[in-house]
Order: sequence, then C-alpha cells, then structure tokens
Amino acid sequence: MPDKQVRTISRPEFLVGGSDSQFREFIYDLLIVSTRMEAIRDRIGALVPLSGFQYHVLSVVSELQKQGPISVGSVAQVLHAGTTYVTMETRKLERIGYLTKRSNPDDRRSVLLELTGAGEQALAAIIPQQCEINDVLFEGLDEKDFKAFRRLVGRMVGNTSRALERADAHSAAARRTLKAS
Repeated sequence: MPDKQVRTISRPEFLVGGSDSQFREFIYDLLIVSTRMEAIRDRIGALVPLSGFQYHVLSVVSELQKQGPISVGSVAQVLHAGTTYVTMETRKLERIGYLTKRSNPDDRRSVLLELTGAGEQALAAIIPQQCEINDVLFEGLDEKDFKAFRRLVGRMVGNTSRALERADAHSAAARRTLKAS
C-alpha cells in the first residue's frame, strides 16, 4: 500500500487535510476536459471538413483579420504553436481555397493571410452547430463564472508553458541518466 503522505504538489492551498487527493482528482478532470476540448475542436473542424487545427487557424484568421492584415507569426502566437507548423497548415488551407497568402510589404520575411470567400462561407455554414455545441459546453455557467473561468484559464496558459519547460528539462535529464547507465 502506497504511503499516504506522498504528494504530487507541495502548495498547502491545494492540500485538503494534508492530502493531495482532491488536487489529483482536479488534474484528472482537467486532462479529461482537455482531451474532450480537442475532440470537440476536431469534430467542429470535420464539419467544414478540416482538421481541428486547420479549423482553429481559419477561425483565428477570421477573427484577427477584422483588425487588419494578419501574419503567420501572429496566428502562431495566438495558437501557441510553431510558425513552421502554422505555415504548413496555412499552405494546405490555401491549396483548398480557404486562405490567400501574400508577402508582407512592410516585412519581406513575413507572410500575410486572408480568408477567401470560400473560407468565410465554410466558417459561416457551421455557426449553428458551433453555437449549439458551445451552449452545451458552457451550460450552467453564468456571467460571473465565465469571467472568473476566463481569468483562470488565461493564467493557466502561462503556467502550462512554464510547467512544460520544467517537464522537458526533467525528461532530458532522465534520458541522460538512462544513457549513462
């Protein structure tokens, strides 16, 4: 039987009665939500039909282009994705006629993206389904919950980046240790 004092977090505000069991349940729930959110994105993308990530790129371009020209780098930044990956996916979206790409006249290293009429129509066609899915997804949350949830998730985005860096460092150290043995 494992030691009851073994904890996966040391922050006292996350321990209930000295135990991290509720914290662990919370992490398990977050992982389930994360997996399901990605699956939902994939299902919405399939309505277009696109991959979930391609749908996400198209949505971000649609939203950001309202403020002016949008670069591949800006899309990558919003999605917290690599520019190479976004470039590959935007190339596919351009091939199927949902995006146009052109050189940035202000910065030749940059490429600007814009939705085509077909891209706009594809996104518009799935709005009813997207709305229904989002209504179900956020059912039971009120305005106060939504504001708090947005704030917390926004904070978690930064935290997950730093935690991922820490996990990568530990993984690299573990691989070095395995090679040495």
